Order: sequence, then structure tokens, then C-alpha cells
Amino acid sequence: MFGGTAVAKETTIGVIVVDVQEDFTKFKNGSLAVEGSDEAYVKMVEDSTKKLKAAGFPIFATQDWHPANHLSFYTNHPGKKAFDVIKLHGKDQVLWPPHCVQKTPGAEILLDKKLFVATVKKGMDPQYDSYSGFQDDGGKKT
Repeated sequence: MFGGTAVAKETTIGVIVVDVQEDFTKFKNGSLAVEGSDEAYVKMVEDSTKKLKAAGFPIFATQDWHPANHLSFYTNHPGKKAFDVIKLHGKDQVLWPPHCVQKTPGAEILLDKKLFVATVKKGMDPQYDSYSGFQDDGGKKT
């Protein structure tokens, strides 16, 4: 039983830890910090992830990993400011502050990387945003 539901033996349940990165946390004064993402929150996520791994669940992570010229960054659109909305590829696109830029401290995952079976990097195509660990907004699988 898992959460009150019977799970078939051939079923494997995995855990996905989504974007626990410096730029998304208040704890690290991230450029796109989420409310409630203080040090206690990051520690709770890490402790919970360790317990799930110890219980035998495979753990995966997603990691925003943008090039500096990403079209979702307002700084790449002269005259625009953070949180403006533009049309991009026929869709509304929120313009974000630069965040999780490849090879910068802000892009680093704050949990112990040894916890993860794999890390899925997303948002690498400068033309498309990616709110999913499975595919970007252009439909490209990650």
C-alpha cells in the first residue's frame, strides 16, 4: 500500500524533485525567488528526499539550465521589464528576470546531487521556455 492505494508489484514509483535551485530560493536571495523558499524549506526538501531514497524510491531532479540569451529573459528584449508579457511563437510569454543561467551559482541545485538517479536539464533552447521536465514549450522532449 502506498498512500492508501494498492500498487502493483511491476509498478515503479519515482520521485521528481523540481528546480530546487539557488535562483528560485529566498534562502539564497535568488533572482526569481519563490515565497516560502527559505533555508528551512530547502532542508525539509532534502531531508524528505533522503528518506524517500532510503525507502527505495528512485529520485530524479529537474534543473532550469538557461543560456544567457534565452528569449524568456526580459533583458533580451530592449525596453521590456520583468514580468511583462509578449507574444513568442504565437503564445503569451512572461518575461522573467535572468535566472538559472548555465554554469552560474544561481543555476546550482541546492540538494546533494548523489541523491539523484538523473538530473533533467530544461530550458536549454534559447527559443523556448520550459515549465516541464518532459518537454519544452516548443514540444521538444527533454
